[in-house]
Amino acid sequence: MFEDRVASWLDQGAIPSDTVGSLLTQIGFTEKYLRSKKGQDTSEMVLRTTIKERPKKTRKMKKAAITAPETPTEPAEETPAETTKEAESTDQSE
Repeated sequence: MFEDRVASWLDQGAIPSDTVGSLLTQIGFTEKYLRSKKGQDTSEMVLRTTIKERPKKTRKMKKAAITAPETPTEPAEETPAETTKEAESTDQSE
């Protein structure tokens, strides 16, 4: 029943969201659907009844990822074009 309804929605042009697409892939529906569209035998394929739950990101994990220590970088040397712009701006202000 479930497979038939989802297949009919997809046949009518429904586009699953990223989350729904991920869930359909995890249970094996996407592979079964694509094989059936190619005319291959899918009678042996059985959909999984469980999905993997990815670990939830806590605030601490997110904050640690944002404030990860950066590698020290040396300041870039001044290019001649920048020197020329600075000289022009000081000349104009006088």
